[in-house]
Amino acid sequence: MENATPLARVYADYREALRKTNALDFPSLIAESLDLLTQYPFLVKHIRKVFKHILVDEFQDTNHSQYQILSLITKPDPSTLFVVADDDQIIYQWNGASPKRIQALRDDFCVSELQLPENYRCPPLVIELANALIEKNLNRSAGKKPLKAVKQGESGDVVRVLHFKTVDEEAGWIAQDISQRNPDGRKNCAVLARTKKLLDLAGRKLEEAGVPVYYAARKDEFNSAPLRMLHAILRLVNAKEDKQSLARLSKAFYELEGISIELAPVLSRASADGKDLLRSWLDEVKRRDALEVQTRQLLDTGIKSLLNSLNYRDFAESLLKWAEVCQQTSRPDENAFNEFEEEREVWKILLAEITKKFEGEDVSLHQLLHELDLTSKARPKPAEAVPCFTIHASKGMEFGHVYLMGLVEDQLPSWAAVKKGDNSLEMQEERRNCFVAITRAQESLTLTFSTKVFGWVKQPSRFLGEMGIEL
Repeated sequence: MENATPLARVYADYREALRKTNALDFPSLIAESLDLLTQYPFLVKHIRKVFKHILVDEFQDTNHSQYQILSLITKPDPSTLFVVADDDQIIYQWNGASPKRIQALRDDFCVSELQLPENYRCPPLVIELANALIEKNLNRSAGKKPLKAVKQGESGDVVRVLHFKTVDEEAGWIAQDISQRNPDGRKNCAVLARTKKLLDLAGRKLEEAGVPVYYAARKDEFNSAPLRMLHAILRLVNAKEDKQSLARLSKAFYELEGISIELAPVLSRASADGKDLLRSWLDEVKRRDALEVQTRQLLDTGIKSLLNSLNYRDFAESLLKWAEVCQQTSRPDENAFNEFEEEREVWKILLAEITKKFEGEDVSLHQLLHELDLTSKARPKPAEAVPCFTIHASKGMEFGHVYLMGLVEDQLPSWAAVKKGDNSLEMQEERRNCFVAITRAQESLTLTFSTKVFGWVKQPSRFLGEMGIEL
C-alpha cells in the first residue's frame, strides 16, 4: 500500500503518545496485551495456572489480534477452551472479524463441534424467512444445519411487508402503527435500520406521534459543564500530572464562572513549587477577586478535603449542589447546563451500579474512575421508550415486535456491497446483517421499504426476494 510507511509512523507516534500520558484506547488494550504475552512467556504460564478453563462467547466477532492472544493462553492444551460462535452472525468484518477465524479454530485447536440449531425466540415464519435468506451465502460452514423453530405456530400478522411511495410516509406509518398499540405492546416494539439517518427520521415521527424514543448511542464523556468539571477534578486527584484533565477543568470552569485560567502559569507554578497540577490550579484561581463566595468555598474547602481524604462522594454532592445554585443565575456560556439534569441522574445511577458491583466494599477513587472510563454516560432506556437501533446495536437483543425499515438497494444491502457485487464478502456480510435483524423478533416482524428514499428512487432490497417474499 502506497501510504503504509507514513501510516506506520503515525501509529508508532500515537502509541508513544499514549504511553507518555499513561493512557490506553481499546485497540491498544489488545495490542499491548499481545506484546506483553509475546515478550514475557511467564505471564502466559501464570494466566494458564490461574484460569483453568476459558470460555469465549460471540467468538465470530474476534479479530486476528484477539485470536493470537487466545492462542497464546490456551495452547498447548486446547481442551481448556470452550467457544460459542455462529458464522451466520459475523457483522463486524470492518473490525477484522472473518469466517476464516472459525475455520482457523478448527485447524489450530482440533475442536469438537456441537450444533444447536433450535431457536426458542422467533415464530416459525420468521425462521423460515431467515433460513431462506442466509442459505444464499456461499462461505458458511460446511454441514451447517438450518435453524429449527421451537415455538409453536402463531396466529395473526406474524410477518407484514409494506411498500410506500416515500421514506417519509414509511417512517410516518411505522410511528402511527406503534402509537396505536396499547402501552404494553409499545414497550415491546423496536425500530431497526441499517443507517442512523433512517433511525433519526423514524425517531422524529415517533416523537410527533407522542411516543418517547431511545437511541442506543454510547457516550464516553459527560457533556454538561458541571459534570465535566467534577470528572476532571477527580481525574486530577487520581493522576496528579494529567494535563488533559487540567485543560478540561479550566474549560468547564470558564463556561460556569467566566474566569479564564491559562494553563502555562499553572504548569510553571507546579514545576517551580513541586506541587501537583490541581493544587497549582487552585492557587491560580484563588488569586482572582471576581470569584463568587460559594465558588471560593467549594474550591477552598471542598477540593482541599477531597485531596486529603479522597472522599469523592461528599465532594461530588457538594459540587452538584453548587451547580444547582449556579444554574439559577446567568452563566457566561448559555450551553453550560445542557444535559445537566439528565447527567446528574446518570451520575447517581453509575455510582450506585459501581458500588453494587463491588458488593458494598469501599470503592476507591482509582476503581471508580476505571469503571467510569469503561461505562457509557448515556441515560438508561426509559421503560416506556421505543428503541431505535442500528442493526449492529441490536445484536444480542430481542424484542416482541420488530420493525425493520429501509429494505431497499443501497441501504440494506449497502451501497458499497451493491458496488462490490452479489457474491462479494461485503454482500454476504450485508445478508448476515439482515439475518441478524429479522431474528430479533419474538412475536412479529414488519418489513418496510419505499420507492423514494431521501429524494432518490430505489429498488426493493434483493433480500426480500431471497427470503421468498413476492412483491
